[in-house]
Amino acid sequence: MPAGDEGFYPDLQNFLALADLSDLDIGGFVFEGSAIKNTLTLGAGDTFNFDWNFRTNETLNKDFAFLLVDGTLIKLADFTDATQADSPFLQKTGIRSYTFSTPGTYTFALGVVDVDDYGTTSALEISNIKLERVPVPEPSTILGLFTALGCSVTIRRSRKKST
Repeated sequence: MPAGDEGFYPDLQNFLALADLSDLDIGGFVFEGSAIKNTLTLGAGDTFNFDWNFRTNETLNKDFAFLLVDGTLIKLADFTDATQADSPFLQKTGIRSYTFSTPGTYTFALGVVDVDDYGTTSALEISNIKLERVPVPEPSTILGLFTALGCSVTIRRSRKKST
């Protein structure tokens, strides 16, 4: 979701369900930004992880990448964290990972914002998205296990009686 008009981002604020315009103003005024959002339910033992890389041409203002989880803002990186040379951007953070591992339903968003200007480009690259679910035994599998267990107990009892 792209931000609204430069210098004001109500579209992004509404999309992310942020109560206050200044919720994203970390280290300066946010001029514009972009984000993606989704809802995910994790069961016990499930994990959801992804790799990310913050890329920027910024050298002065603190553009940053963020993860928003159920309304809590987690700053992933800003230009001070982007120290590796890159092309077509000036620098990048390098690949880093984030993992959700606690069961629950999460509304999360990933995004990047331009701070104090809109003339210098920054981007957030997301890759290697993985949802690993713990398999839940099917009812027929459980029924089969109980049937096999019952048969083995019956056979064992029959052998004890005959000896």
